Amino acid sequence: MKKHRSRIAVFAIVGLLAATGVRAQHPVIAEALGAMRIDSMMTWVGQLSGEVPVTINGAGHTLLSRHKNNAGNDLAQAWLQSKLEQLGYSPVVQSFSSTGKNILVTKPGDGSTDEIVIICAHYDAMPAGSLNAPAADDDGSGVCAVLEAARVLRDIPFVHPIVFALWDEEEQGKIGSIFYAGGMAANDARIKAVIDMDAMRLRW
Repeated sequence: MKKHRSRIAVFAIVGLLAATGVRAQHPVIAEALGAMRIDSMMTWVGQLSGEVPVTINGAGHTLLSRHKNNAGNDLAQAWLQSKLEQLGYSPVVQSFSSTGKNILVTKPGDGSTDEIVIICAHYDAMPAGSLNAPAADDDGSGVCAVLEAARVLRDIPFVHPIVFALWDEEEQGKIGSIFYAGGMAANDARIKAVIDMDAMRLRW
């Protein structure tokens, strides 16, 4: 299941390229698909779901749960920030409650348009309480597909700006993404397409 979900990243990139006006058989598509590494995504899913320990600020941790009230969710947020920094980005943390934090990075476009493309997934998980919530498939695999898309697309120029977004508190009613969408609407931001790595909805 994890490997199947990780392969969704390939289709996400194809969808992104279509959304930004690059047609099938274009060499950019071949370059992006050729750069995909499912093994790296599998490794990241193992780390994010607690199968493999991670290092955060020099200390070892195991991410046993990503429920919003579990300390593991804050650790996951810190780990995801560090992964995006390692990929060459400057992540921004968007706090929207005492516990909720979206993680956002933006890859600039060529300056000809401010219509953005969003590639997103949620990193929080269920259930609450004393049970572990490793959530490899909901939505660890989607999160790691977003990371892989960020890695592959980093140095490929696009017309549209790309926002790689990792939502928090989606299990409580899509709180993180609704907060982000509200801010975008209030600022009359223009969104060209959304590639949602949770339910794999492509919109443009």
